Amino acid sequence: MSLATSNNKAYVFVFSENQYETLYTVNLNSGRYTVTWREKYPKGIQNFNLDHCYSEFININNIPHLLFISENRNNFILQPFNENGPFGEQIILKGGQPVYADILIERTSLKTNPKKAICGSPLLIQGTAYNRGGQTANNVTAFFKIDDTNIGSLDLGNIQPFDSVSFAKIYNVSDTLTKDRINVEISLITNSKQFATKNDKETFMLDVLRKGVVFGRVSEGSGVTDPTWYTAGLEGVEVSFQGIKTYTDKNGFFTIENVEFGKGIIKFKKNSYNDVSFEIETTRTKPIVNASVRMNNHGRLKIIIQDEKGEKLSNVTVYLVDHEYQTDTDKNGEITFNIPKGTYRIAFKKAGYQAIPPSVYYVELSKEKTVTITLKELTTAILRGK
Repeated sequence: MSLATSNNKAYVFVFSENQYETLYTVNLNSGRYTVTWREKYPKGIQNFNLDHCYSEFININNIPHLLFISENRNNFILQPFNENGPFGEQIILKGGQPVYADILIERTSLKTNPKKAICGSPLLIQGTAYNRGGQTANNVTAFFKIDDTNIGSLDLGNIQPFDSVSFAKIYNVSDTLTKDRINVEISLITNSKQFATKNDKETFMLDVLRKGVVFGRVSEGSGVTDPTWYTAGLEGVEVSFQGIKTYTDKNGFFTIENVEFGKGIIKFKKNSYNDVSFEIETTRTKPIVNASVRMNNHGRLKIIIQDEKGEKLSNVTVYLVDHEYQTDTDKNGEITFNIPKGTYRIAFKKAGYQAIPPSVYYVELSKEKTVTITLKELTTAILRGK
């Protein structure tokens, strides 16, 4: 923010975090103010960026001028202002490069991962330190505070003129934290003489995750025999938890936010697929839960094979003819198929018994059907001669 006065009026120039340049005109007699000019950088003052350039309002011949450093840092520039904003031509002052170091934290570079603090989990604080001055900033150190408590520092080394160094600090959030927001402060120190020090520190508020997040992917499980297979996502699956309802996107992904901590049943529904539901739990220290699942359109077909006396037959070969798949009955003479709904031609064969040619069986969605098959022993004909 910069300030100048002229003819009982004050001109306040502000460059905000959302990249807007705003000129306020204040009547010094009444105290009232108006916004007389506002533009989004870089449509405002040409080559002006407050994050990287020193700026100040000064009066020249009773006309407010904004003094700032050009984008290439080679010159100072004067921009005249009136109640309607910048006017006239910019005055370039040759040889205006700062002769000292000048370090600052680039505000737009600050971020955290995750975006909200999680109790009992690490928080990564990232940003960039920039030297906008004309000399090297030696032995630059970044100091970090959370709610006015020191959490450590990082040695950033020497930063050359118009160069930058990225930094990343890990902070372990307490699992007993009860606040909804925490204050993060980052400050820079160098043992080099600086041109200005007003941007050596940045602070921002960070929300603490106070409710749970459930996310995941619903994928196609029909016909899948190996759970490690990657299959296509299912679009349009209804996902509900704690009364909150959402639907999967075209890739099968979903997210449910703002869930209360605790246990609950998550449910998945889609036409022509079996419903799926199971219990999940979100807590203050584990607020994010992955609830990925497969859905299928399967039904169950249970086959029991016996002989004419009702004895169960093991090792009977069962053929799914149209799928070129075969398997054998177990010691109890049983085999169960968990397969997509539809019609199947199935044949049966066992040494010493009459084979049964393919017959049609129908598998229904979400239902189990049981059929019993009886195999007849082969008879041996004895031929007698004279």
